[in-house]
Amino acid sequence: MIQRCLVPGTRRADEADTLKEVRALVDRIKIKFGPEVIDYEEVICSALPIDQRLSLWSASDVLSVTPVREGFNTVPLEYVYSRNEPATPGVVLTSEFSAINS
Repeated sequence: MIQRCLVPGTRRADEADTLKEVRALVDRIKIKFGPEVIDYEEVICSALPIDQRLSLWSASDVLSVTPVREGFNTVPLEYVYSRNEPATPGVVLTSEFSAINS
């Protein structure tokens, strides 16, 4: 599993609370399944560069976008469009708080 946690730095208190919870979950996963099962990284930015996103999407079968709050997010659409034939179709999971669902 690859987890990239984007930290824009705009809501510091909320981000600190969320990161604390995410880190605890990552630690639980590593303890239960081993450290090699998850590649976790916190990235201080609001979006990964397109070359990094395309690399992740081409290697993945599932994209999960789970914001707590956000503005318009095109990442699920970009993932779907990056999965054109001959690639196998992927699965997109989005949060009810994801703005793409609006």
